[in-house]
Amino acid sequence: MQNEKLFEVEIADASGHSTVQMSQNEIAEKANQTQGSWVFVNDQLVSAADIADMNLEAGSRIRLMPGLVGGQDAPTFVVEIADSTGHTEAVMTQAELAEKASQTQGSWVFVNDQLVSTADVADMNLDAGSRIRFMPGLVGGNDAPQFEVEIADATGHTTVQMSQAEVAEKANQTQGSWVFVNDQLVSAADIADMNLEAGSRIRLMPGLVGGQDAPTFVVEIADSTGHTEAVMTQAELAEKASQTQGSWVFVNDQLVSTADVADMNLDAGSRIRFMPGLVGGNDAPQFEVEIADATGHTTVQMSQAEVAEKANQTQGSWVFVNDQLVSAADIAGMNLDAGSRIRLMPGLVGGRAC
Repeated sequence: MQNEKLFEVEIADASGHSTVQMSQNEIAEKANQTQGSWVFVNDQLVSAADIADMNLEAGSRIRLMPGLVGGQDAPTFVVEIADSTGHTEAVMTQAELAEKASQTQGSWVFVNDQLVSTADVADMNLDAGSRIRFMPGLVGGNDAPQFEVEIADATGHTTVQMSQAEVAEKANQTQGSWVFVNDQLVSAADIADMNLEAGSRIRLMPGLVGGQDAPTFVVEIADSTGHTEAVMTQAELAEKASQTQGSWVFVNDQLVSTADVADMNLDAGSRIRFMPGLVGGNDAPQFEVEIADATGHTTVQMSQAEVAEKANQTQGSWVFVNDQLVSAADIAGMNLDAGSRIRLMPGLVGGRAC
């Protein structure tokens, strides 16, 4: 009988997770036994009420996060919960969010687009209307090699230690995620099987925006090999642009403020080019850099590391220092004097065919 078929189920607890054998009826009973339980089937959040009647295939990956918190009179918040299809919204108290976040290793919580420590969620001062996004983590492999991964948020980035499996899970957990390995944009679907070398620079920009019915645009995304194209909504582009400090957006070859992207009137067919920025060094010396665009130029403040990253991020970039053309590869190691005149002409053009 179908009800006698057993499945491997990962049960979350504060130390990580335990794996047990359960029938479909047992899973359904556990899920409905406690308020606030979550069930993921093949990385998709499903309703606890639907488990008993689902057609679960052999080998399905099932993860259960039981909920046992109280506080029915506590204020509640709308929380976006990431799964492989995009996200689902749930209404939760702060205590429930804190419990879920601490219940699974590798969980991430964003409050108003800023990554916060899961240990701090319970005691935070959450304002009514705060935007809360939750990405639960239930991967194993504590003995797997670890990598330093820069996670983008609205303040710049946070660096965390992750296994390759964790990077792959996070990248595929949310639609619109971007992963850069050694400054090259790679497919989220390819991360799990890549040969990542020790010391690889990995940068992750998770995506959790909605608007599936919104108009989409082809966006050229710069990386060290030239560019990759992605189809994005205006909301997704605005989120990505504001998610990382030092990002540039060109619309029809004109540099625009990242703060203005969400409210712009983008025409169908607009040419959009995006150069994400994830460099650190807030204490590094700053230089005035003239950025060329179709209208002339815009002046921005940048560190030497930022200039070097931008110059090497796109093929065909030109850099002038004191009116002398210099190699983009040499920028990072140059001795730039205070007051140097720096002009950058980023290259993101197509048309490679003759």
